[in-house]
Amino acid sequence: MVVNRIVEQWPALKLFFSSHWIEDKLKASENIFHALLDHSVLNYYKFLQWILPKFVNLNKLFQSDKPVIWLVFSKMSVTYTDVLYSYMRRCNNPLSVDPNNSSYFLPLNQMYLGIDVMNMLQTLEVAKNHVMVQDILEHCRRFLIISIKEIRA
Repeated sequence: MVVNRIVEQWPALKLFFSSHWIEDKLKASENIFHALLDHSVLNYYKFLQWILPKFVNLNKLFQSDKPVIWLVFSKMSVTYTDVLYSYMRRCNNPLSVDPNNSSYFLPLNQMYLGIDVMNMLQTLEVAKNHVMVQDILEHCRRFLIISIKEIRA
């Protein structure tokens, strides 16, 4: 997956765009270089690295050449509850809960966004920037809410 490659190559990309920005004096290279230095950008990529395979697997199921209708409901249910419970408290009937109902939301610091994101948010250089951490968590929750709404649609 593309996101995995970008995350794997992050240090090399920083070096590449650093040299191109300095040598070629390109504004685009400078912008990319500064984005690569931004811890929030790497956190978003790590979040995508965790969440996208869930949707890719569903997509593969829908593109199957074989009859898989018997499997679709269970896979959709597992993905739905997995995504829902990453930002909401558990409940008896997850399908009856409005994904926007903030009374069910977990506190931002209790959401699960994948082990890589959780580890990065606890590093000293990231954790000390409370505004950035709050922003990352809120953006990821919005992504999860929209994902749940799209699954339900």
